[in-house]
Amino acid sequence: MHQRLSFLLPLFLVCVPQLGYTSAIIADRIQLRQSNTQEVQAPADAPQVKLQAAPESELLGEILVEAQDGGVLFLRNDGQLLILQPDAIDDKTKEDDSPPALSPKELSEQLLAELPEGFKIHSTKNYLVAYETERAYAKWIGNLYEGKLKKSFKRFWKNHKFRIKAQEPDFPLVAIIFSNKPSYTAWVQRELGQPPGDMVAYYNLMTNRVAMYDLTAGQGNGAANDRNIESILRHPRSVPMVSTIIHEGTHQLMFNTGLQTRLADTPYWLNEGIAMFFETPDFKKKQGWRGPGKTNYDRLADLLRYTKNRPQNSLETLISTDKRLQAGGLESANAYAESWALIHFLINRKPGEFTEYLRHLTEKKRLVADEPQVRISDFKEFFGDNISKLDAEFLEYVKALK
Repeated sequence: MHQRLSFLLPLFLVCVPQLGYTSAIIADRIQLRQSNTQEVQAPADAPQVKLQAAPESELLGEILVEAQDGGVLFLRNDGQLLILQPDAIDDKTKEDDSPPALSPKELSEQLLAELPEGFKIHSTKNYLVAYETERAYAKWIGNLYEGKLKKSFKRFWKNHKFRIKAQEPDFPLVAIIFSNKPSYTAWVQRELGQPPGDMVAYYNLMTNRVAMYDLTAGQGNGAANDRNIESILRHPRSVPMVSTIIHEGTHQLMFNTGLQTRLADTPYWLNEGIAMFFETPDFKKKQGWRGPGKTNYDRLADLLRYTKNRPQNSLETLISTDKRLQAGGLESANAYAESWALIHFLINRKPGEFTEYLRHLTEKKRLVADEPQVRISDFKEFFGDNISKLDAEFLEYVKALK
């Protein structure tokens, strides 16, 4: 029986419950299949193609996965992923020359056509910031992402005992900033089919974009000029705001520099743990952030409380499935804290093994979900068979964190 590429809910949703703000990483309308029933396969030559998709819309890009019935996972030349069922494809034409990625100018024009009226574009070398708020805020986001986060991200993986060369993004990286929560809510409702609730920012795996709203709106006096933004950022209430912005930008970089593969089965604890490893603000710095690896005292406090009644198999349940991270409430808070600390531990105590584990995960097939025993087996392959011994080392490390 030929299976179709899945085009179903639920959303691929991860929240950060204890920060005060909530962010998410979303794969819209995608459901990974368990590997024992998977029947999709990648084309041998991953052809660059032109698709004639109904109704009469031409798409340029690359087929990443093709189902036996002709459905495809398609990477557009603007960086967006599409799931196309066979009846939505009128024709496929292999191109002699690979269609180039959209230029920043072309993508800017496309963004302005897609977004509500009133948006403008602030561009940096690698980012396009579409905004309907004050330009000063868009400029601050652009400087934070381009001048701080991307440079620190690339330098960290290259120099921090990993020797991982982060690739340059194939597409301009897009951040969309709405002026207020109502306009952001309307966009989320349109894009995801449901209201955002407490989610104030998200990275969408399908569109490859970060969306947020101006979290400084209504704070300070007057318009959001540079001085007001810096003043707002020096206030303790800005901790979750800066954390959220860096967190989502880190997700975007992970999936655009070769360290993770979009729609492959990357464990949530790893994905979220790395984003949290990078997210901690530093308000001694002008941009509100210095670099990765600072102790996240909120996460640490949560974990130390959790260790008082922590089950012996806690590490194994975190590694084997995403259920604890998705559960909500206290269970999610504990799982997030443990994920942050586990990444902190592995990066600082097991950098070589962690590097090889990351590389292994990038080779996972798209749209295939691993069974729990596969996740455990993968982890043991790089960090050893004795998880109990590793867990004891991990807890000693956590107790020594300052």
